[in-house]
Amino acid sequence: MDKTVSIPEKQQVSEGQPEKLFASPVDAALHVLSRTCDALAGAAAEPAEYITSARRWWPAHANGHLSGMAPALLHVPEKFSAVDFLAAYAGEGKRAAYIGSAGTVKLHRLDRAAGTPLLMVISSDRPGLITSGACFQLCAGTAQEAADMSIIAQRIAELSLLPGVVVLPAATGLLRQESFLSLSTDTLKEYLMAADETVPAATKNQKEIFGDTRPLLPRRDSFSIQTCKTALAQDLPALIERAFREFGELTGREYNSLDIHESTSRKTALLFPACDRPELRKAALQSENAPALISLTRAHPLPGRELIEAVRGMKQVMVLTRAPSPERSRLKREM
Repeated sequence: MDKTVSIPEKQQVSEGQPEKLFASPVDAALHVLSRTCDALAGAAAEPAEYITSARRWWPAHANGHLSGMAPALLHVPEKFSAVDFLAAYAGEGKRAAYIGSAGTVKLHRLDRAAGTPLLMVISSDRPGLITSGACFQLCAGTAQEAADMSIIAQRIAELSLLPGVVVLPAATGLLRQESFLSLSTDTLKEYLMAADETVPAATKNQKEIFGDTRPLLPRRDSFSIQTCKTALAQDLPALIERAFREFGELTGREYNSLDIHESTSRKTALLFPACDRPELRKAALQSENAPALISLTRAHPLPGRELIEAVRGMKQVMVLTRAPSPERSRLKREM
């Protein structure tokens, strides 16, 4: 039976079992994905495969796999783009995830992979990087968030049939000790389902494409993505909120597209991706004069309505993000 423990901030009553300490959010994401292989594979399906460019991260976590064996591991050939390589693999109706660093990923290629429910988990020393197009981007700043967002993003990708990325802070400078809760096998099966299942079409647009039901992981050549991409992208915000809600109902750990820490004055707010300044949230809890902090869990598509309500009545909103120049900050432009 899973144990219930308390963890910092908003996650107070949670389903899961305590894991050992890890050095960074990247390690937590890698560990939790490696442990889901048995739950993610259907009875007639091949085991889930995890594609990574980070050989140094893997050996320490191989023994954590539920079956006692490390999952299959593929490496992206140097001549290929990581996104294109993973899209070709996922386009065959297989479940896969990429774990690596932002330096090996060209996020602008995600839009080309529309129609394939692929997941990329990347660490970046430029977390202000925001993608665009028919895809989604989540952000995580702690080990618990990294573990949970990796699972939630897999669910979103498979609900929407669109690619997604989870951006984590780079391990450099974040070698703090963090523990986190991982999900039980039964919970993973209930949340993600087997890879070979047939599921109800998630939206009206999907019903028009597939009918009332569709494969959880359809082959990319089974439908015309060029005519469907816009329709699939329109459904993204609602499906992201659905995935957050379902995860909260199963685990007790609730996530939203943005997280607000109110200030007493409500005159100034700092807006930033959750992966960009995880230490800001802790600092705000210890200061009475801190500005309101608005942390984006969902960086793309930007939660416009929620942001408007969050900043209503404020005199100043400062966008805190890392970019070569203010003009090149996608988050600033969208705001």
